[in-house]
Amino acid sequence: FEFKLFYADGVTFDVGLRNLVEQILPLSTSFVRVHHFVSSRHPGYEYGRVMQAFCEALDALLQDYVNFVAHLEWEFRKYSKTDILTMKSIYYQITPSLHSMSILENATMAVSESKGGELINALWSLDTRTYMGDSVAKRVLGILLEKASEPYMEMLSDWLQTGKLNDPYEEFMVHRSKNNARAPV
Repeated sequence: FEFKLFYADGVTFDVGLRNLVEQILPLSTSFVRVHHFVSSRHPGYEYGRVMQAFCEALDALLQDYVNFVAHLEWEFRKYSKTDILTMKSIYYQITPSLHSMSILENATMAVSESKGGELINALWSLDTRTYMGDSVAKRVLGILLEKASEPYMEMLSDWLQTGKLNDPYEEFMVHRSKNNARAPV
């Protein structure tokens, strides 16, 4: 799925405005892709608790973006009779979101077939290898990593403290043996 401008006979479009719209469209495309990813995996627990936590973090970040867009719309309505809010000023306001949303889209692609520790490792790899030195990516991926790691760390803590493995979706690095017989002590 991708948003694109197309040429139509008899329709004229200012070149500068067309360039601004073409620079904004990837933001819309990324938003729809990330939203689709979240809605296709949430609340499907068959993807595991780590994926659910990851999707919840994505959903919270998407909601922040929707609130930002609602605020832009409010500004547009408030200043529609003036030249205060122009397409160029909107572009400058959404420029940080362009990068953040592309990071979210790349994160969904990196983890799409993963679960559990593999998902966490994919996010960590994206943070340390693909976006090394990118402070925005560090912040966004840090939020996703922190939230996705919570259920995994709960499993690890339970296992270390009680010796019990509570892993109904087989996400943990340790698996129960098929042979449940205990070895003699």
